[in-house]
Amino acid sequence: AEENELAFCRAAQAEVYLRANEFNLAEAITQKNLLFYQETPDIGGQVHALNTIGIINLRRGKIAEAKKHLTASAALGRKILDARKLIVPLNYLGDIACNEGEYQEAEQLFEESLKIASNLEDLYQMAIVINNLASVYHVSMQFHKANDMYARSLTICRQIGDQLGEAIALSNMGEVALALENDSLAISLFEKALKISRDIEEDWSISICLNNLAQTACKVGRHEQA
Repeated sequence: AEENELAFCRAAQAEVYLRANEFNLAEAITQKNLLFYQETPDIGGQVHALNTIGIINLRRGKIAEAKKHLTASAALGRKILDARKLIVPLNYLGDIACNEGEYQEAEQLFEESLKIASNLEDLYQMAIVINNLASVYHVSMQFHKANDMYARSLTICRQIGDQLGEAIALSNMGEVALALENDSLAISLFEKALKISRDIEEDWSISICLNNLAQTACKVGRHEQA
C-alpha cells in the first residue's frame, strides 16, 4: 500500500514537472513508476506511465519515441479490455498520424476512440474526439464533412456547458466557411467565438479569434479593421 501511495505521488509530481516543461525530471520520475508497475498486476498504472512518457516525448518533438510508448499503452488497454484507458493513446496517435499526413490512419484511430466514448456515454470525450475527427477532414480538404463534425461537437459542447469547447468549434467552423469562400459567415462565427472566449477570459482562444478576424478582414479588403 505504501509503495502504491508513493507511485501515486510520483505521478502527481511528474504532472507538475510536465506542466513546467521540466521534461527530464518528469520522465525520470515516470520511468520509476513504469518499472514499479511492471512488477505488479496494476496494468492501469503501466498505461498511465506509458501515456505520460509518450506525451513528454511529443512535447520534446521526439515523435517516434512518443508513438512507441503510446502504441504500447494502447496495446495494454486492449489486453485488459479496458475501453476507457484506450481513449488517451488513441487520440494522441490520431493527432500524430494527422500531422504526418496519414489521414486514413488518423480517421481510423479517431473513429475507434469515438466508438469507445459513445459506448461509455462520455459526452466530454465525444466532443473532443469529434472535433479531432473534424480536423482530419479539415486538413484533408473535405470541408463539408469537417463542418458537419464541428457542428456535432458544437452541439455536445453546448449540451454539457463546455464554453471553451463551444468557442473552439465555432472558430473551426469559421475557418471552414473561409475555405468555402463564405466570408460573411466566417466573420459571424469568429465573432461568436470571440465573445465566448472573452466571457470566459481564455486568452489563447481570444488571440486565435482576433487573428482569424484580422486575416478575414484583410481578405475582404477591410485593412483598417485588420
